[in-house]
Amino acid sequence: MLKIAEIIRLSWETYTSKFKQYIPFLGAIFILSALTSLSAVLIDQLLTLPSNVEFLISSAISFLAYLANFVVLIAIIYYTDKFLSNKKPDIKLKDIFTVYWPAILISVLAGFITVGGFILFIIPGIIFTVWYAFAMYLAILQKKKGLELLKESRELSRGKFWPVFGRLVVPNIFWGIIAYLALVGIFNLIGLIIGQSVINLSETGLGLNLVILFVSDLIVAFFAPLYAIVGTIVFREVRK
Repeated sequence: MLKIAEIIRLSWETYTSKFKQYIPFLGAIFILSALTSLSAVLIDQLLTLPSNVEFLISSAISFLAYLANFVVLIAIIYYTDKFLSNKKPDIKLKDIFTVYWPAILISVLAGFITVGGFILFIIPGIIFTVWYAFAMYLAILQKKKGLELLKESRELSRGKFWPVFGRLVVPNIFWGIIAYLALVGIFNLIGLIIGQSVINLSETGLGLNLVILFVSDLIVAFFAPLYAIVGTIVFREVRK
């Protein structure tokens, strides 16, 4: 398997060398995130509703955004796999929706199992994270269905648990730190412009609130494809 540093390098090279092709996905993620942020701010500041109603509305919007974002995630994984294979990506919406429900259902199930493991104790959570990390990729790239995906995903890490764990976790932590530093830098810049060393969203106006949220959403959207690219690279490596 590729070393951790090589996975980080390859994920960045793949992203930047094919950036034009990733822009529509980045844009879709940003729009969905921005709409979610906008709705949350408008509900909180412009509508007078009971807190439980606000929570239900915000949860419903977030859920719909998650469903839409999953379409984008499938497309990113598919395109990345083609890029890494030096093939021309050619995918239609019907191809995405063919694998959509099997992928999202197994992803949610694996997520529940993993969270359950962490609730019981951190060690089972770590084990389940590695075992079921590839179930979604099998559904998308191999077009497989059903609970057998969990077993097959587990088999991919058999005999190489810690190498797989490191290659899944460390690159994503690395990109997470870079994204965090970018956000901090942007917030500090905005703070200098408005003359505040610490930005308190509860004390800023609606307009500035929206600017800050949209800039944050843009940074998050920019880095989002990298996590899917890392996962696709590791999936391809464990299948060799």
